[in-house]
Amino acid sequence: MLLTRGLPVAAAAVIATLGAAACAPRVPVVTEPLYPELLYPEVPAEYARSALAGRHRDAWAFLQSGNADAAAERFAIVAARDEAFYPAVAGLGWANVVRGAYADAVANFETVIATQPAYLPALVGRGEAFLRDENAPAALTSFEAAFAVDPGLGRVERVIEELRYTVSTERAALAEAAAARGDWAAAEAAYRELLEASPDSPFLYTELAYARLGLRDLDGALESARRATALDPGNGPALVIEGEILEARGDLAGAEAAFLRADTVDPSDRTAAHLSRVRELRRLASLPAEYRAIGARDAVTRADLAALLGVQFEPLLEEAVLGEAVPIITDTREHWSRPWILAVTRARVMAVDAAYRFEPYRIVRRGELAEAVANVLFLIAEIDPAGAEIWRVGTPRIADMNETHLNYASVVEAVSAGVLSTFIDGTFQPTRSVSGTEAVEAVDRLGELLRDAG
Repeated sequence: MLLTRGLPVAAAAVIATLGAAACAPRVPVVTEPLYPELLYPEVPAEYARSALAGRHRDAWAFLQSGNADAAAERFAIVAARDEAFYPAVAGLGWANVVRGAYADAVANFETVIATQPAYLPALVGRGEAFLRDENAPAALTSFEAAFAVDPGLGRVERVIEELRYTVSTERAALAEAAAARGDWAAAEAAYRELLEASPDSPFLYTELAYARLGLRDLDGALESARRATALDPGNGPALVIEGEILEARGDLAGAEAAFLRADTVDPSDRTAAHLSRVRELRRLASLPAEYRAIGARDAVTRADLAALLGVQFEPLLEEAVLGEAVPIITDTREHWSRPWILAVTRARVMAVDAAYRFEPYRIVRRGELAEAVANVLFLIAEIDPAGAEIWRVGTPRIADMNETHLNYASVVEAVSAGVLSTFIDGTFQPTRSVSGTEAVEAVDRLGELLRDAG
């Protein structure tokens, strides 16, 4: 094959080919082109009356008569005679398209485009070679370049429309597959390419935001999510992404506003859960620093435990009061947790001593924690008696306590409900101090029981 990948050809090969051409068949007379869709490589004006132009037309006649091999040989001979005669190289490219040598055809057309970037036969030919080789993205790029030169190419315009749909479909599938396997970089690149063709798609901006969120590009994800909602104010998923990003940045007020909009335009369990969570985070963020430090303490105080219970079970404690008078407490007037101490004592979850002292700074022991837990369990049981029967089935063995111990009944209740537990050796160790982690976990488990009861 001559000139299958560009020029020039060795002179000896040209002479040999010229000799062979002398014995070649006559130039066919083409009355009905076999390939009318092929774009004839027009000859520039300066070559119009040259012998090369005539040989070029003859080669095209062989191609349109169905003899692509003979056409390729003649185009190669003409191109070798004058390297500046680019129409012959384009003609060779068309011959290679017909012969199915698509890679060679692309090389021929790109040789022409390198010096003649607006030459339509080469641009269209390269697109056709890519198209037949099933490289839709490359074909689309080449056809778009041709259409930019001449918007009057009707067939090219139709092909572009079809290719855009094909390429978009393929890229969307690739993007979805990449996102599904967690390849966020590939997904992000695919969605950016899709947006080049559809720059006003709220859906694509939403998916791009998800991909960028996967890459931890919070700025890019937020920009994409907001672009999506600017195009479609009712885009619930994009609003959820915006809320998640703002929450990750610590902007809880902004996150709540985004989740509220999402729950308004597209309500679902997911949006409601997001909204509930961020509102709870805002509430916790407004609590005193002393409260937020409880979980890290080596040993919690009675005031710490009162605050944990008061914050977690505020509605439950309020319902349990039932008109009870505010208790007299003599030692918590200036204490940071006084509101919650009042709440737990009014609900009889924790108590004051005979001298009306709460002793807010006294360290909590496991036996006392079990008492508070059992009192909360009693309040939950009033809401969900059937649930209470489940956790009250059976009596766990407590190796270091019996029925005569002051805290025994409460410990049994707390362990049966799964809120507290014994140690590996089966002991409960009621006099052991309670850490912040242990107290927080116990209160959280109580909260789960209350949610189940609701």
